[in-house]
Amino acid sequence: MLYQHDLPLYLQIKNAILERIISGVYHDKLPGEHTLSSEFEVARGTIKQAIDTLVLDGVLIKRQGKGTFINQETVTHLHRDYPVVTVSQPNPSQLTTKLLTMMDIMADSELAQLMQMSPGMPLICLERVHYKTQEIVGYTRTYLNGLLYSGLSSYQVERGLYEQLRELFGNSPSRIIEQIEAVNVNAEIANKLGIAVDQAALCVRRMGFDRENHVAELSYNYLANSQILLQLTASQTNQDHEWWCTLK
Repeated sequence: MLYQHDLPLYLQIKNAILERIISGVYHDKLPGEHTLSSEFEVARGTIKQAIDTLVLDGVLIKRQGKGTFINQETVTHLHRDYPVVTVSQPNPSQLTTKLLTMMDIMADSELAQLMQMSPGMPLICLERVHYKTQEIVGYTRTYLNGLLYSGLSSYQVERGLYEQLRELFGNSPSRIIEQIEAVNVNAEIANKLGIAVDQAALCVRRMGFDRENHVAELSYNYLANSQILLQLTASQTNQDHEWWCTLK
């Protein structure tokens, strides 16, 4: 394995292991530290440091005497490296993204409150439009914590944002909270989506937290011509002569 990044070696190993987890090379359980040490040709201590960092991120769970297991719930969130529009449309592989702007800004009072920081702290703002063929299907505005990702100067639209953050800084949001609501878009958003002002659209607000529970990302994903589908599975059981209904 060739190492050519500026990141510490254990973070490079961490990223390599994480990519294997996300891509399905490792499923339920990680190989032993001795096996990984031989495979990556690094000291066992470096492997342990990389694994411990993934445990802190919530990606891995250590079970005494049994090994190191993958936290599938966290891995599911890590697949959301990309705006929600890329997974909410049929045939997401046909979607393309265009970067509109990327700039350093300072947090105003509203953003500072949402991102749990002081007004005037540095942020990185990215604006992206997402297309299916020639049709605009979504617009995303992302704010990244400038203290965590200081020096980010470029973004490659063909690659996941989180993937690039892990590669450059050794970490990306590992806990995700999403809130979905229908909104009537203002003139600015309508222009980005190519729809009429006050037309209804879905807004997915995503907040990403790092291992220290700092807000690393705040994104607003606006989706044109989309709808929410809620599926419930109901089951009934008879316990102690009473009927219980379970919804999933």
